[in-house]
Amino acid sequence: MIEVTGKCLWAHVTQPNTTFEPCWTIDVQVDDDNKELIKESKLKIYDRYVKVVRFRRRVRDFNGKKKEIPFLLDDKGRSWNKGLIGNGSLVTVIGGLHEWTYRNHKGVSADLYSVQVLDHIPYPKEKEDA
Repeated sequence: MIEVTGKCLWAHVTQPNTTFEPCWTIDVQVDDDNKELIKESKLKIYDRYVKVVRFRRRVRDFNGKKKEIPFLLDDKGRSWNKGLIGNGSLVTVIGGLHEWTYRNHKGVSADLYSVQVLDHIPYPKEKEDA
């Protein structure tokens, strides 16, 4: 298991991302505070316009059974009810590590278990609707 705190990007945790295979995802920015932990876990660091580590959970398992939504909490540990999470929000993400092999490639991925939003930045569409 791994617990990473940092600024999030592209959070699809209140609703799954359905662009390709439906899944809940969140990317956490790699910084000096979490860099060593991420390297030790052997998770892939993606180089977007910033370096991020990805957590994801498929909506359905390989047998088609629906999976539970990741736990979403506010800064006081209560159930999340503040809407979409915008880029730059400070979060703590917990995920389970699992190794995989696919077509002569090996890696480690993080299954998304929970997200605690420590400093919420509203998603821009919510600002426009207010």
